[in-house]
Amino acid sequence: MKYTFNLLDKPWVPCTDSMGYLKTLSLNELISRAQTLSAISSHLPVINAAIYQLVIALLSRVYTLTDLDDWEKLWKTGHFTQDKLASYTEKWHGRFNLLDEIFPFYQDSKIGFRAKDIKNLDKNDKPAEKSFTGHLLHLASGSNATLFDHTLDSNETSYPLGLAAQYLVMLQAYSLGGMGVASIGKDKFYKDAAFSRGIFFLCRGDNLFETLMRNLVPQSFNFMPSTEEDIPCWERNDPFEPERSAPTGLIDLLTWQSRRIRLVPELKNGQVMVKNCFSAPGLSLAESFVNPFYLNEHASDGEKQEVKLMRFQMNRALWRDSAAILDRDRRLEDKPVCKRLFEKLRFEGILEDPFIRLVLSGTLTEPGKKKAYRYQEEVFNAPAVYLDRPDLYQQLQEALALAEAMRSCLYFATYTLASFKMYPEQDSKESFSPDKKIVGALYQHIEQEAFFWSRLEAPFYRLLNTLPINALALTEWKETLNKYIHESLARAGELTGDDFAGLKARAKAENRLFYEVSKRMNPEKKEE
Repeated sequence: MKYTFNLLDKPWVPCTDSMGYLKTLSLNELISRAQTLSAISSHLPVINAAIYQLVIALLSRVYTLTDLDDWEKLWKTGHFTQDKLASYTEKWHGRFNLLDEIFPFYQDSKIGFRAKDIKNLDKNDKPAEKSFTGHLLHLASGSNATLFDHTLDSNETSYPLGLAAQYLVMLQAYSLGGMGVASIGKDKFYKDAAFSRGIFFLCRGDNLFETLMRNLVPQSFNFMPSTEEDIPCWERNDPFEPERSAPTGLIDLLTWQSRRIRLVPELKNGQVMVKNCFSAPGLSLAESFVNPFYLNEHASDGEKQEVKLMRFQMNRALWRDSAAILDRDRRLEDKPVCKRLFEKLRFEGILEDPFIRLVLSGTLTEPGKKKAYRYQEEVFNAPAVYLDRPDLYQQLQEALALAEAMRSCLYFATYTLASFKMYPEQDSKESFSPDKKIVGALYQHIEQEAFFWSRLEAPFYRLLNTLPINALALTEWKETLNKYIHESLARAGELTGDDFAGLKARAKAENRLFYEVSKRMNPEKKEE
């Protein structure tokens, strides 16, 4: 039996409207009603990001914006015009069918029949169906660690076509490399998907139309060498041939097919569902490729150039990297494309936003390993004046640098606390050296760095928003740092007890904290 599910017409994209109500819409509805919607709102941040990437690529083909004048003209309409949308989607309508036999959307209809597949299959063997759940990192299946769910291999999970479409789009953008579930036994080593390791930057607007527009890059303001072949995967008769390791442009990158997947539909209780699929490695990016949707940093080690991308990190809040996000002097090619476009639109007077508003999405991973700790999404808002005033930006840098310096002070004081708790007589014994492993173990138990940073998040955003208008903002920030660094040390001290060793350790730690803070707050005294 032939099944059909066209993503242009069938509801599958979860989103919220201006009143905050959740809706599920087709791609045509999403684009047509974008001015009345708030955001794409799936249950996973990386699904949201992947759908945004898909929609931005689609809009880039529907509304061919040559330059900033074209961008401004469409912006002023306040909505996406229907004539161009209808013309484009009518032409390519069949390519958006999730279950098409020849051109299944975001899939490979030739899996098992390509020359390399035949070579990697044993004689007379055919590709094996695999559980679709086994591809989803947030579910416990096979060797996957459980992130958010407690699904077991014994539970044969089937997915409605709308949800299967969401997961499919996510997998093409956010799969991790390594040995994986494969339908062709000799071909099961996958490479990272295009957006799997870094942070995808998205500029936000007051509604979905504005958000999509702020990420729609005119051709003359492109940030990648592009060719006439910079087209989305659905316009290619074969997205996987010829093989390539670099995208032909931004649109190609946004629809990069890192996996060759073929969904297997089945009828279950009168509803078409997906439980299994065929799977094999797809296109892989060259290791030297630099994703223009990331915030990157070029570092030089002698003659060797290295590109470091901003990642989500365990126990490190994103606000601590605010200076890097707002850096207006960063190399143009190291800025995320949406921020480059925002800065250009403000410079040209097309946008006069008082704030830059960003959504940052990605996966918290262990570099080089097929391990994901969580999917993450952060909202970052800041007065746009930081992009215009170097003096103000420098003050923000100083405030963040001071917070990092206070963290160092806390470390030295807490380590002193642990050391004197374990060896209270060390100051009266000549040439006595505490055992670093023993002290380190206690330090790990009592350290309060996470508490320190958590208490600073709200005060920092208050500083970020008031620094441009409040002359005392930096002074108040210093007082906040001083308050929470002492509170953090006091909490650590409570864990050492009230015996002689514990009380002495607290006194020594407080003295060390006073010394370290004084040294950093008053560097000129150190020089004297």
